[in-house]
Amino acid sequence: MAIVRDSKGNPVRDSRGNPVTSGTPASARGTAQTPNTGNFSMAGMSSAFGGAVEKFGSDLSGAFSKVKSDFKGAFDPVMDRLKGAGISAGADANSKLMSIANSTSSVAYASGDHRVRLSLPPAAKILYNKDPASALLGPLVQVGGVVFPYTPQVIFQHNADYSRVSPTHSNYPLQFYQASNVSDISMFGEFISENGEDAQYVLAVITFLRAVTKMFSNSDDLAGNPPPILRLSGHGTYLLPAIPVVVNTVSITMPNNVDYITVPVGVGTTRVPKSLDINIGMTPVYSREQIKQFGVDKLADGRLISKITGGFV
Repeated sequence: MAIVRDSKGNPVRDSRGNPVTSGTPASARGTAQTPNTGNFSMAGMSSAFGGAVEKFGSDLSGAFSKVKSDFKGAFDPVMDRLKGAGISAGADANSKLMSIANSTSSVAYASGDHRVRLSLPPAAKILYNKDPASALLGPLVQVGGVVFPYTPQVIFQHNADYSRVSPTHSNYPLQFYQASNVSDISMFGEFISENGEDAQYVLAVITFLRAVTKMFSNSDDLAGNPPPILRLSGHGTYLLPAIPVVVNTVSITMPNNVDYITVPVGVGTTRVPKSLDINIGMTPVYSREQIKQFGVDKLADGRLISKITGGFV
């Protein structure tokens, strides 16, 4: 084996001072020192630097990916909503969700169904209760009335009226209680139609609200009777406890900037917007028999809540 020499003819030596021969591995020759300068050769430096850069780049890429994943998990609005609903990443059901009874959404009349509903009294044999197979009102039978798919905004106000008497030469007037009342209830809801079935349900809601603002007349079985008293319920047992209400205003906004879905109904077709807003104004009404049973203590401890006659608010 021949001794490796540099450009000046001097033998190239390794880190131990031994001459480098032509059979020495390339890695050893690349890091060999010259007898004159004692510095690493360019080939060895390039190889070592390239390896260090590659390792640094790999480590930096891994760290950046982790930070990106953590950042996305912390500020992703979709994940925030899922976590708020008790659903973990990947849409896996959270076992703790089963124990949260007040967030359970059921169908129809289940006790865990806390959706806001405007419906007929249980024994009323009119409208959708009279003809479950109705082409227009049929979709309301399965859910038991108008069920708002999204939580509506509900506004109700309690009032206590006082008369004011200002005696002569007095700084403060005297207040004399007169009466209490509950003002009209306002409810604002949004209805979305993603398919033909949804559109038929929205059409049924509109038809029902039209009907409950009219009195029975002419050929109706209940001709001469005023509009029916409905039940407003939702959010559990005590917040909207099947309040007896009459509908006095219905406002429907049909926008011109959304698509409409054409659905077959009866012998024809109808177009329903994919999104519309419905505002309903209602007045609580209580019969004389109900008022005779009223008491503040009964109201405070929940005894005035009834699924049959409706609850006080």
